[in-house]
Amino acid sequence: MAANSLAYEVITNKILEKLEQGIVPWRQPWSTEMPKNVVSKREYRGINVFMLGCMGYANPYWLTFKQAKALGGHVRRGEKSTPVVFWKVYEQDTGEVTEDGEPVIHHLPVLRYYNVFNVQQCEDIPEDKIPAQENVREFHPIEQAEKTVQRTCPNVQRLNLGQHRRITSLLLIRSTCPRQKSSQETPNFTAPSFMS
Repeated sequence: MAANSLAYEVITNKILEKLEQGIVPWRQPWSTEMPKNVVSKREYRGINVFMLGCMGYANPYWLTFKQAKALGGHVRRGEKSTPVVFWKVYEQDTGEVTEDGEPVIHHLPVLRYYNVFNVQQCEDIPEDKIPAQENVREFHPIEQAEKTVQRTCPNVQRLNLGQHRRITSLLLIRSTCPRQKSSQETPNFTAPSFMS
């Protein structure tokens, strides 16, 4: 299988996995910072923004297994990586020359991928190595909505796991909502409780 096909397949499978879990990754009523590499501080681009953003972590910083070790930490056992794609351009000498006597070089772009982990999947990385998050908003709950949630289902608990996803367990009657400070609009924070 060609390298490009493999990279496309890895990304497609990751998106399908999220959809099968009931997560529509491109629909989020809250905002996040652009995903960045914790070491280089460079923002990821293209499909990588989408892939990393839909993984559900509140922290926008990502790193490779080796980068975690180099920073003095490690990836927690059992954590799953997320693929990040990039184009690598190979040069191929055709053996031909131009009229000026220069070799004719073909540039062959090949899609590659590597795996990264969110810093929330890691342990023992010194805090000073992870930049502070920029996109934190003050949360103002809608009092009437909060009262309605408590009155209609007093056993509902919001678990703040720091993740940008909502998980509902009917057996435990528990609703996990995005961090309060990450919601763009207050109604979007309260809405998951009414959909449980």
